[in-house]
Amino acid sequence: MVITVSPFGMSFDLFGLTLAIEFEDGVDPDPAAANNEDGYIDHWDAGTSLDWNGIAVEVVADSEGDWALGLGYALYGFSAEAVIENVAKGQNQKAGLSIDATLGARLDDLELSLALDEDLAWGLSGQFSLGISGLSLYATYDASEGRGSLGSRLTF
Repeated sequence: MVITVSPFGMSFDLFGLTLAIEFEDGVDPDPAAANNEDGYIDHWDAGTSLDWNGIAVEVVADSEGDWALGLGYALYGFSAEAVIENVAKGQNQKAGLSIDATLGARLDDLELSLALDEDLAWGLSGQFSLGISGLSLYATYDASEGRGSLGSRLTF
C-alpha cells in the first residue's frame, strides 16, 4: 500500500487499485466584489484505476466537465486498448466525445500497432529495437493526416 500526499492532493495505491484527487485554488479574490471569497477550491481532478492480471480500467473526471474512461487488456505480447473521452465545450477546438482504440502486438524486439478513432481514421506504427542498448527504428503512418514518419530513437 502506498499513500502519497502533496499540498494540493492525495493518491492511494493498494495492490493495483489507485485512487487520486487533486485540488487547486487558482483564483485570487476580487476585493472590489461584494463577496470577495473565491470558494477556496476552484478546480479539482479525480481519477481511479485498477490494474489486475493484464486488465486495466481507468476513470478520470475534473471540475470543468471533462471525463474519460479507458479499458485495456494485455496477454502474451498482444494488447487492446479503448479510450472514450469527453472534453467540455469551450475548453479547446476538440470539444465533444471522442473514441480511440488501439490493437498491438510485440514479438521480441518488434512492436506493431493499429489505431482507430471515432471516424474510423486509422494509424499504423511499428518499432524495432536493434539490440544495442537504447537504439530503435520506428515508422508511423496516420491516414487522417495522410502522412507518416520514419526515424531512429536513442534512449539512455
